[in-house]
Amino acid sequence: MVRKLKALPVEAIVRGYIVAAVGAGLKEADKLPEPIFTPSTKAAVGHHDENISFEKAVEILGKDAAKKVKSAALAIY
Repeated sequence: MVRKLKALPVEAIVRGYIVAAVGAGLKEADKLPEPIFTPSTKAAVGHHDENISFEKAVEILGKDAAKKVKSAALAIY
C-alpha cells in the first residue's frame, strides 16, 4: 500500500560534531557534549535553505509538529 505525502517545509538537521570553534575548550571536529537540533527552511529548487531557530520552526509547523520533528530527528541521530 502506498500513500502520497506532502513534505514538511522545514529540514530537520542534527549536529553532533562542530565545524568551527563554538565554545570554550572545543575545536574543529570535536564531538559536542550532546547533539543539537538546528532546523532550516526547505527552499524551492534553485534557492538556498535558511537556518532558523526552533521557535521559527514552531511558527511554521505548529508546536506539536515541531516538537515531534525535533524528537524524531534526535532519536534517529
